[in-house]
Amino acid sequence: MPGVLRLASVAGAAPFIDAVEVEVGDHSVAFPFQNVVPRAPLRPAVTVGGQHLWLDRRFDVVQSVRVGGHAHPTAGNAIRLTTDLDLRWASGVGPVVEAGLGLGLHHVVRQRPILEQTTPGNYEARRGLGRPNLVLGAGVAAGFDLGDVSKAPLTILVDYHWWAQTGFLPSLPLGPQGTLSIGLRATLGSGRKA
Repeated sequence: MPGVLRLASVAGAAPFIDAVEVEVGDHSVAFPFQNVVPRAPLRPAVTVGGQHLWLDRRFDVVQSVRVGGHAHPTAGNAIRLTTDLDLRWASGVGPVVEAGLGLGLHHVVRQRPILEQTTPGNYEARRGLGRPNLVLGAGVAAGFDLGDVSKAPLTILVDYHWWAQTGFLPSLPLGPQGTLSIGLRATLGSGRKA
């Protein structure tokens, strides 16, 4: 069908989705690489996504599309849809390193009411369903490609993503957020390394 994204091969071309991944981790509200080490209480984050390998060379160029969410006691619960463009280096004997930039939408439903000014000097607590905001981000990951040492088409990763969320608070227009995750990526049967 024209205009429909197909996940299967088109006229002998490789499938659009070359790999799928799942990550679980800990979410923080912090500047890059602050509050990276998970601590109690955990602020769970989960992400699932697919990847397309645009360039398969010494350094691969990969585009990821991810959907995920987190639960945070003060920042609220959120759903995030992002796309990242990553540069990946694979050693060929296991170790893998990647870094990239991303863009997406982030929708937060706050767990606590926000005070809104109704008239000068008067405020009213409102919960609301939140609103979507733009996020700009960057990420780094390191892992081990099991496919280099066995027939398993899997890569185990430790991934750190950081985002600047627009519309965070009226007094803070950009909200810093990060997630440290452990993930598993499965390369699909396209024959290309992802």
